[in-house]
Amino acid sequence: MNIATATIGSTIVGSNIDDYSDPDGKKQIQKYTNEGKLPPDLKKGQNRFLVNSWNQIKNLLANAGLPSNVIDFAAAQVLFETANLKSHISKADYNLSGIKWINKPYQKATKGSAAPEGGNYAHYASYNAWATDFKRVLSIGGNNSPLNATSIEDYVSRLVANHYFTSSPAAYLAGLKKILSAMNALSNQQQGEHTKAIIDQATGGNPFRAWWDNRSTLEKTGVGVLAVLVGLKLLK
Repeated sequence: MNIATATIGSTIVGSNIDDYSDPDGKKQIQKYTNEGKLPPDLKKGQNRFLVNSWNQIKNLLANAGLPSNVIDFAAAQVLFETANLKSHISKADYNLSGIKWINKPYQKATKGSAAPEGGNYAHYASYNAWATDFKRVLSIGGNNSPLNATSIEDYVSRLVANHYFTSSPAAYLAGLKKILSAMNALSNQQQGEHTKAIIDQATGGNPFRAWWDNRSTLEKTGVGVLAVLVGLKLLK
């Protein structure tokens, strides 16, 4: 998927059930949704969607030149700022972090959607253009910029120093930490499921069978003799 042209995060479970399927049909999905639950397969679809979006965002930030030490922090900030990629400006303006339009030639953007606190958000031609400007914003402060942060706490502290947001720093930090924890857990879970699927495909679901099939005749004979000796020992 080309993230420059794709609408990443266009749908999250609960916002448009038409993008997800269920053996019982949409009525059953709606029943689960009304009860505040998610069918197991629908929840897996949501998790895969979030992990894929998370990885796309991190790749986008890396391609824009963000250092590896802050990519996870910045990706968490994107999900936090856009309410898991559901915000209006994340789609209408290709703006994934609420950057304001400043009408300066070095900001490769145009006037975007009106901001509730006044002014306008920046409108970008693509997510790549946004990522480039996001790096510029995060580089403000030189050695004290968010790009040089060594922890999520340090990252938020540097954002505060740059007047990046006006909400409670404690709440902002808590939000980013919650997202980091959740996405790391989901990524590990998905990686584990992927690894298991590869092993099952290679072994028919039985790793011992694959190990045994790869043993030589001499090795198999040795295992057999050992099993007999152990059996005789147990019978004494």
